[in-house]
Amino acid sequence: MIHRLMRLLRPLLRAVDAASRLSSWAGALALAALVCLLVEEAAMRLATGRGTAWGFDLVWMGAGAVFLLGLGRAARDDRFARARGLPAWSPARLRRIARGIFEVFLFAPLVGAAGLFGWSRALIAFQEGAVDRISAWAPLLWPSQALIAAALTLMAAQVGADGLRRILNAPDAPPERAPGAESEGAGA
Repeated sequence: MIHRLMRLLRPLLRAVDAASRLSSWAGALALAALVCLLVEEAAMRLATGRGTAWGFDLVWMGAGAVFLLGLGRAARDDRFARARGLPAWSPARLRRIARGIFEVFLFAPLVGAAGLFGWSRALIAFQEGAVDRISAWAPLLWPSQALIAAALTLMAAQVGADGLRRILNAPDAPPERAPGAESEGAGA
């Protein structure tokens, strides 16, 4: 029965993985663009004594979204810090199932609720044509809010998918390390 369930879920889980990879690439490209904007803003301040009207605003609005776009991939690659609730001597299968239950029934719904709230705020900002009143450029708020909501939604989907993999002991589940074990790349 578990194999049949995994066979049904596999296309959905692969789609979530693909969306996480796509969002991490989008985050990397956006990060490169943000670095270029920061360099351009600094150059303008050095050359003219004042920056552009839009450079700082774009960096400010995009920084949070760029960070969040990479979170789904970080979840998939198991790069998060985690609570050490079960001791190292407990069986790996028990640790994996407990973590899967936490991810599916607590963490993913909380992040999903934050994403849903973000979508509602973006929709309200879109309908009202809300602008950033602090900025002289007065950019629309809904694009950055929608990007953050999309990133939170993708993160919730990735965490939920990985939790299902752990619960069902899927062969493509992220590896479960014993508490205190160093993550890949942590020593690098």
